[in-house]
Order: sequence, then C-alpha cells, then structure tokens
Amino acid sequence: MGKPRCRKTTTDFHHTLEQPRVQPSTCTHKTHAKPKQTREVGNPEHLPEETVVGCKHPQPAGKSKECSKKRHAQTQNPNDQTTLLPDPRKLQDQGGRTEGVPLEKGPEHAFQAFKFTKDREPHNINPLRTKNGNLTMEVERMATILFKGKSAIQTECDVSDVLTNLSPLPECIPFPPITKGEIETGIEMLPNQKATGPDGIPNEALKMAKPIITPHLMKAFNECLQNGEFPKNWKIAMTVILRKAAKEDYSNPNAYRPIALLNTLGKLFKRIMNDRLVHWAESSGAIAQGHMGGRKGHNINDALVLLTSWIKAKWREGKIATGTFHDMKSAYPMVHKERLIHTLRSKGAPNYFVVIINSFLSNRHTKIKLNDFILDAFSIQQGIPQGSPLLVSLYLIHNSSLLLTNPPNLKEDQLSIAYIDDIVHLSAAKHQDTQGNNDPFP
Repeated sequence: MGKPRCRKTTTDFHHTLEQPRVQPSTCTHKTHAKPKQTREVGNPEHLPEETVVGCKHPQPAGKSKECSKKRHAQTQNPNDQTTLLPDPRKLQDQGGRTEGVPLEKGPEHAFQAFKFTKDREPHNINPLRTKNGNLTMEVERMATILFKGKSAIQTECDVSDVLTNLSPLPECIPFPPITKGEIETGIEMLPNQKATGPDGIPNEALKMAKPIITPHLMKAFNECLQNGEFPKNWKIAMTVILRKAAKEDYSNPNAYRPIALLNTLGKLFKRIMNDRLVHWAESSGAIAQGHMGGRKGHNINDALVLLTSWIKAKWREGKIATGTFHDMKSAYPMVHKERLIHTLRSKGAPNYFVVIINSFLSNRHTKIKLNDFILDAFSIQQGIPQGSPLLVSLYLIHNSSLLLTNPPNLKEDQLSIAYIDDIVHLSAAKHQDTQGNNDPFP
C-alpha cells in the first residue's frame, strides 16, 4: 500500500507560501541570455532570441503564442502579452475558431476583435409563437409570420398630400450618362466573400472580368436610365432570416431580421446610383444635419459628444434639459414607397433619380429561405430591401423630416439628434412649463 496522504498543518502551509517560487522551464536551450535593462524586457524587439523561458526553438520573442505566454509568466509585464485574434480565413476554411493572428493597433480594429469574441448564433429558426399564443413549426406559416407580416404597412397611412403617380414628369428625362470610371470604381469597391443572390454571381467574378464586362455594363446601365426602368430580373431577391443577437425569447417573431440577397449586377448598378444620390443629398441639404449615422465623416461618437455638450451647455445657463427618445420598429420594411417618392420630389431630387428609384421599389418579388426550405416568390409592395446599397441613403432622406433641419447649435434651446432610425428630441427651458409654448418639433 502506498503512503497515506497527510494533511498539512497551518504552520507548514504558511511556510510553503513563504518559499520563493521557481518558474519551471522546459526549454531545451543550454544557455539563456539575460536582458540588460528592465526597459528592454517589456519590448519584444529588444529581447535576444533565447530570452524566453520555455521556448523550444530559437526565434524572436513575442513571435508565437507559446513564447508570449512564457515571457509574460517570467516577467509579469503586461506589455509582454500579445493580443491574439482568430484568422477569418482559417475560420472560413475550418468552420470554427482556430489559432489567432496578432491584432493590429487602432480603434478601427476594436470592432473587428469584438466580432470574434461573440458567441456564434445558430442559423436555424425556433418554433414561432402565433397571435393565439400557440407554437408552430409549419414552414409556410413561419415564413408568413417572419416576413410577410413585416413587409406590409400595419397601420393606416395618411397619403392625401402625396402624388401617387409620376404623370407630371416628362417622358424624356435628361440624365448624366454613367461613365466607365464609375463602373470600374464600383466594381473595385465591391466586398469579397459575400453571399450571392439569385443570379449566383460572386463579386470576385466581376473583378476578374472587369476589363471585358465594363463596356457592356456601361451600355446596359445607361439604357436603364434612359428608359427609366429597373430590370425585372434584378427585382427578385432571396430573403434569409437571421437571428437578432441577445434576445431572450426566440419564439417571438421580432427576434429575427429578414436580409435580402440581391442580384450582383443589380447591386452594382444601385451602388453607382447611391454614390450619385449621396452627393446630391449632402450638397443640397436633403439630409437633416442632426443625422449622425450612415454618413461619411459622422459616427456614434459625434452624436454622444453633441448630446452631452448640449445638455451641459443648458445646465450652465440654468435651464432644465429634457428629451424624448424614439426607436422606429421595423424601420426599413415599413417605409411607405409613395411617401418616399414624394419626399424625393419635394426636396428637388433630379427627375431621373425619382423615376429609377420608383421603378426599383415597384413590383418587387422575393423568395424566402427558411432553414433548408425555399418558398415560392411573392410580391412586395412596400419597404426598402435590407441589403441594398441604396438602403441607408433613402431612409435618411425619408425620415429627415422628423428632425429639426437647422444645423446643430449649442446655443439653441431645441435640438434633434438621430442615428439611422433612433431619434432624440431635446428641449430646454428655465421652468417646466408645459402650456403656452409652441412645439418646435415636427
């Protein structure tokens, strides 16, 4: 029999804690060079090749995950620990999390790192709860609940002030032709490794064939503008249903988001049109200045700085600051097409913009891919397809009337700030008087 296991006394335990800790070493090197100064220990570039304890191969310190951990254990210096990030290419090849690559410095890479720290959401759809409270797993009924219910306007809209047709516009509308440079730039800006639409053409194929197809695309796109027609084949989308992150109940249909996978050539055409639309909207003031999302040179930090600065400015003036926060439910699918076209015309958009966008949003169809099933195509009459390059620009123009159009000014007592579909209206006054004041907000 083996020796019985004895329990150490408290005295022996404290005596053990007082003994100096010896770092175990598994390195096969015979000698270890020592750093000359403490400053050099924290800088991997100044460390000799054999400094790292436990390294099995002579290599510069900090060049591998194993050496980084060993050096950090030896020096206890936070700078000796390399931050690692999973390689997206390996993730795609192996379908899971693998070894990492060094994380580049800079705030723009923080979001990239955060993306790989999140748990992966399952792609399947849970049984959905109907209006009666019952769960259903019928594919057609689930598709109706998830998409068809969100693709139609659920409330009555007052469109008495909206022109429902484009008859006042002339039949022949002049337009600046799409150039070869616009098409080449649009092709180069297409992202790689994106899901294809019903046509099955990847963006990489357009980039490889750019010298050959550019003249033909230029002719086809200009024909679309001349005729004022968006091709019917480009109006057919494949809609996939994705889970929204961190939802408590996935039997609730609102915990899912429909994403439209569009035809690649149609997306290229809309990308070119979006560049023109953004240039017109920014130069003409069609987008309210309080919009901080979806625009170049603006981000969420600008919105937060403006919000806090305005509130502190009003406090220094001895005023009470109040605000109302609004979030648009199912913002993109709930856009009323006729009102959007009316907004474009009232803001002075070029006629060829109005005609081609009206054609793009009319007579659309989509197929729904739900788990492993693909349902037959059905018609969509309202909303802007999520996944379209025109999505954000059209929506910002559409809801800009909800904001104050004056440029943000800390001296003003009323202010509107928006980030896509999230809007806050701010107001300040000396006293909380709810009567006798005109409401400046739309």
